Formats: sequence, structure tokens, C-alpha cells
Amino acid sequence: HAPAHAHARRGLALAPTDSGAHLSAGVAHLRAGRPFAARRALREALRLDPTSEQAESLWREADKACRPPYLPFYFWSLFV
Repeated sequence: HAPAHAHARRGLALAPTDSGAHLSAGVAHLRAGRPFAARRALREALRLDPTSEQAESLWREADKACRPPYLPFYFWSLFV
């Protein structure tokens, strides 16, 4: 996951107002087991581009992973 995080950090440093950079960071966090950081990054991507269906679906996935009933299953699915 380190290359994905490095890529996302570079994207945010170069274009902090680009929703794609925040999407990249959100996906990297979500795949690395950090759903709360992912939800925060994806919310920012939605704020920058509210018409993006991809950002909305990813935010919904991250938000679902942060809910208490789903959180253990989320970590279990990352483990498996």
C-alpha cells in the first residue's frame, strides 16, 4: 500500500483542489485499512466535484465501512 499512499500524497501536494487527488488518497486509505481517513478524503473529493458518481459511490463504501455493525466485517475482509 505504500506506493499508493506515496502517489496520493504527491497528487495532493501538486493539486490540492483536484478531486482526483482526493479520490486517489481515499481509495489508498480504504484499501490500507483506514476507513475513517478514507471517508474524510472522499468527502473532500465530493465537496470539490459534487457531480462525480464515482466519488459518491466510493464515499458510500467508506461510510458503510465506518459504521459499527460493518466495521468488524470490513477488517475481516481485509485480513482474508
